[in-house]
Amino acid sequence: MGQTYKIYFDLSGTGWHTNTESLNAEKITDYTYRLLNTPFYAYEYNFGDIIEVICSKEGLLFATKMIKRSGHSTFRVFFSEKDEIKNMLVHLKPLLGTGCNYEHATHSLFAIDVPPETDLEKVIKILKDGEATGVWQYEEGYLHKKNA
Repeated sequence: MGQTYKIYFDLSGTGWHTNTESLNAEKITDYTYRLLNTPFYAYEYNFGDIIEVICSKEGLLFATKMIKRSGHSTFRVFFSEKDEIKNMLVHLKPLLGTGCNYEHATHSLFAIDVPPETDLEKVIKILKDGEATGVWQYEEGYLHKKNA
């Protein structure tokens, strides 16, 4: 893999505690990049998506629109602030067993990447079961529908 670039996403007006999120990306052309992270706050994007960017006056690259979806889906999992990280990782094992990956934003917030070959319905069942038993709360980011 070549050089990585930080791509910024404008989150103003979304209700999150931050106005921007930055993700790593690889350059495809001067104006298109492939995302190399799973977003925590930018709901319409997933790992591997190809996006268009513009350069701000300050030289920062900002996402402007989706060019091509990767087929990945994203969920956010919220654990209790009191949970210990080792317990969280034990609870994430069933998701990892399906082929999912995760990134860790804060002590209690994880972004779950669901690759296209992973059974999305199985992942949703695991997430619902975890929520029903009080292990976590979760929400959908952007879900890729195979027939969409």
